[in-house]
Amino acid sequence: MPAIDCPFRRGSNSCEIVCSIAHLPSVATITDAACEYCSTRATPPRARNKVTCDLAITALRRANQPDAARQLMVANPEFYPPPRDQSGRLATIESGRGVGSQIWRLLASLGIKHTAACRCLAVAEEMNQLGPDGCRTHRARLAATMQKNAASYGWGDVARAAGLALLKGLAWRLNIRDLYGSLIDEGINRAKRAGDEAPAAIAATQPAATTAPATPQAKPRQQLLLTCKLCPGDILTMTAAVESLHQAYPGEYVTDVRTPHGEIWANNPRIEKLSNAAPVRTIEMHYPSIQRCNQESVPFLAGYTEYLGEQLGRPLRLRVNRPYLFLSQEERGRPLSSLWPGAPDLESLAGGRQIWLVNAGLKPDYTIKGWPLEHYQEVIDRTKHLICWAQIGLRKHSHSNLRGVVNLIDGSRPGPPMRETILLAARAAGGLGPVTFLQHLMAAWQKPYVCLVGGREPATWVQYPYQHTLHQVGRYDCCREKSCWRARVVPLGDGDAKDKSLCEHPVTEGLERPAAKCMADILPSEVVLILERVVGA
Repeated sequence: MPAIDCPFRRGSNSCEIVCSIAHLPSVATITDAACEYCSTRATPPRARNKVTCDLAITALRRANQPDAARQLMVANPEFYPPPRDQSGRLATIESGRGVGSQIWRLLASLGIKHTAACRCLAVAEEMNQLGPDGCRTHRARLAATMQKNAASYGWGDVARAAGLALLKGLAWRLNIRDLYGSLIDEGINRAKRAGDEAPAAIAATQPAATTAPATPQAKPRQQLLLTCKLCPGDILTMTAAVESLHQAYPGEYVTDVRTPHGEIWANNPRIEKLSNAAPVRTIEMHYPSIQRCNQESVPFLAGYTEYLGEQLGRPLRLRVNRPYLFLSQEERGRPLSSLWPGAPDLESLAGGRQIWLVNAGLKPDYTIKGWPLEHYQEVIDRTKHLICWAQIGLRKHSHSNLRGVVNLIDGSRPGPPMRETILLAARAAGGLGPVTFLQHLMAAWQKPYVCLVGGREPATWVQYPYQHTLHQVGRYDCCREKSCWRARVVPLGDGDAKDKSLCEHPVTEGLERPAAKCMADILPSEVVLILERVVGA
């Protein structure tokens, strides 16, 4: 029982006052000591005071709402007074080269100037700390914070700033529908350009130091050319290795790639043109960890990263949980109906339903990945009231037309090229299919994907955070102890050695195309249940 009998106490560790301050339905931050202090010594007692505000801030931080916690401190200056002299903080921001500093200078050029008493200094400092990559990751949260703080400037200042942006030629880089997000994008671009300046050029803009020791010359960056000749899904996962390398060793490497499907690398800030004046090390990329994935919990996404670290002779672990893709400003603003010439108006066709992509096709090398076409059709028929399905894929990869979908398979009607497929995935709400390029594509955009795996591959090898993996490992004798890694359901008679890597339990009766038993036994109702839960969330 609590030491103090307080009418606002809920159970053992919650408080109605703290819940009201934090705007949370419940909190778990109350202790007997805090309750006793609030009731007997705080001013005013059992109300909004320093104790209850402290507890509310702690609850918000535990609920992963740092912006709300910061706003609560700003709204209660009697408990959390700002530092008396913040001129040093402002000067540091104004002279810095980070994302926050770049945005502050851009805003100043548009007539919105900050002072030492400005409540936004912490946002600029956080952006400078996060760096370009961190700001890109937290873009939505930072943009929302900027939008909240912008109210203090007044609409007149915003209108004047927009007019000045037109005169300065900045308007084409600022999206009026995503003003604060595009400001962050511009700050990221400027910070990256500033970070690429030679140290001598930067030093020339600073006052000469009289007592500080000279800064040692920066070590020249090693030039790497990374090559790979594999399929789009493999190339897409390779982006995680490049990203992890630069996060682990910032400023130490210049990286370029030679791979098929160069569209995957478009706009990637980690890819730079190599200099002919310096030596270049070429590394052909592989993922040998696939040989251990039945014995160890290793993901495909980490395969290239581990191999790259071994080749460089340096510790290198996977720093991200998804592949990395980047859109240009024009691509972000392109409407769905104009993603490629002849593109359908998916937004109108959807009629308010979510747009999901489905890949029901098969490449001849790994037909064992196929889910029965009849199962795909049942899922589409049972969810068409919730989802506008768009079927994608290359006709050469054995795609049968499904009913009740927007057919985007290349053929008589042109489907999206590679880059436009990437844009389409960025706009879609989710995807359905086997372990294939679409799976990695949806992971890059952090979208849900129902992945039909069966017993061929370990779930730990293919799993992504937003993915629903339906596997059968451990269910049948052929994949009881480990995944089978077989290639085909039945022989195709094309002379390929994969005809000798066949499913032990093929299902050939009653299906339009043969399927492995582990795939055929994944029921459409299982997929429908996931879709209804995800789409209805």
